[in-house]
Amino acid sequence: MRGSTRTSLTKIAGRIAEAAGLGNVRFHDLQHTCASLMLSMGVPMEVVSEKLGHSRPSITGDISRHIYQEEHE
Repeated sequence: MRGSTRTSLTKIAGRIAEAAGLGNVRFHDLQHTCASLMLSMGVPMEVVSEKLGHSRPSITGDISRHIYQEEHE
């Protein structure tokens, strides 16, 4: 994602989070939450990876590994 687009989305996410009383939320936080929810609902890693724009599913797996650890506990 281009820098200026990410900056705009970050500002928008921040305003929405503030209005909802959630405090400081970054665009990256929203991406991480989206990935966590999709994976916990059984969406295949390859699909989640594609939606997030990761070059490889292994990147998504590395970032979201905690979801699988929590499920096994």
